[in-house]
Order: sequence, then structure tokens, then C-alpha cells
Amino acid sequence: MSNEVQVMIKQNYKFSKQLTPENERIFTDIVCYLRTSDIDELQAEEAIQQILDMFLSAQHRGEAISDVIGSDYKEFCNEIIHSSSKQRFSSKVLTFLELLLFCMVLMWVIDLAFAILPQIIKNKQINLEYTVTLGFLARVFTVLAIAYALINYIGRNSFQLAKKSRKKFFIFGCLFGLFILLPAFISYLLKDFVLFTAELHYIGLILIPSYLASRYYNRWRS
Repeated sequence: MSNEVQVMIKQNYKFSKQLTPENERIFTDIVCYLRTSDIDELQAEEAIQQILDMFLSAQHRGEAISDVIGSDYKEFCNEIIHSSSKQRFSSKVLTFLELLLFCMVLMWVIDLAFAILPQIIKNKQINLEYTVTLGFLARVFTVLAIAYALINYIGRNSFQLAKKSRKKFFIFGCLFGLFILLPAFISYLLKDFVLFTAELHYIGLILIPSYLASRYYNRWRS
């Protein structure tokens, strides 16, 4: 995500707070739907900015949103999506790489905080070795898959779920439970499949700079 897109997201969020609760709910559903679509990130935010201007203008005139964009909000969004450029494959790959590295750093830090440090305190002996297992990689990809499924399901069904709040919270609760339990379970099953062992600081010196470089490049290229 480029710096320009980040600035636009913050601006859109700031000005959306001027909407009435009902108009803000409709706007939020539209934002979720567009941001989880396949269109270019910058074009999505530009469209969201234009829609927000339409909402604020209609609100100022005392008009209903349905009188401005129609009552079928999903169809309104689909028309925008069909007329916009798709996100490039290379952009998707680079975004996925950044998320993958972030997730690996996060899992490594969690292991450090909840598994390695307690052992050091318990044994009163510093062991800098870190074993990377198949379970670690499976945990990383499982977290990414569940997070992707959760975000995309809510985004692409935002208009239907808005009318079924109980269903939305039930689905969210189930997926959140999977997000917590499934990665831990898979990691436990595969913990004995050792890929390699390296010292902690070497792992950190590879993962953290790689993530930061990926994050910086994704913002610079746009």
C-alpha cells in the first residue's frame, strides 16, 4: 500500500465522521465492499472519496442516499468495479510477500515471548537456538488464510450482513475462534518436523530487515 493510498484512507475516515449514523453505516458497507474487490487500491480510494463527497452533499441537502445512488448499493459498487482497472498481479504478489513476512515476524516474536523466554527463566540458562519446524510455517500460512477469508467474506457480503447482525457476529465469532485455535493445533501436529535450527539473533536479522524492506518497497513503488 502506497503512502498516497494511506493518506487518502485517513482523510476518508476523518471526513466520514461527519455523516449521520445511518449514512455512515451505508458508507462503511460500500467501503468494505470496494476495498476487498479486485480493483487497484488507488482507484478504490479515489472512488471512495468521490462517494463520500456525494454522501456529504446529499446529507447537507437533506436528501436520502438512495435518491442519489439508488437503493441497490451493491449494484452501484459493481458498476464502479467494472469501470475500474484491476489490481496488477505483481502488486498482489508483493503485497502477499509483505503480509507473509509480517506474519512470520509476528509468529517468531510470539514464540520468543511465550515459549523461549519462559524456558530461559525456568532453566536459568540462555539458549539462543531456535528450531524452525514445519509447524511454524503451517501456522503462518493458516493465519494468513483465515485472515484473508474473514476479511474477504465480510467485505464481499457487507450489504447482506448489515441486515443480519446476529449472523455477522456468529460468523465473525466462528472465524475468530478458528483464527486462534486452528493455527495452534496444526503447529502442534507438525512440531516434530524440523526444517532447520539457527540462533535467535540470526533469525531476527533475516526476518525483520526483510519485512521492513518489503514494506518500504511496496510504498516506494507506488
